[in-house]
Amino acid sequence: WRSCPEIDDSSAGCPATSSDTALLGLAIAVFFFGIAFLIMSRKPERIPLDAAGPFGKLD
Repeated sequence: WRSCPEIDDSSAGCPATSSDTALLGLAIAVFFFGIAFLIMSRKPERIPLDAAGPFGKLD
């Protein structure tokens, strides 16, 4: 917890500094990139029928 002697109502917390804001922006960007990569990785891959092996042939 950061102390703010210049603010009388310091129990409400200190205002964010520019480095705090930049770090929060970076964390949000990493979060959204992670969600996007997670969604892209769940796309199923199609394999050709001959790669499925003998299970597709019931002759």
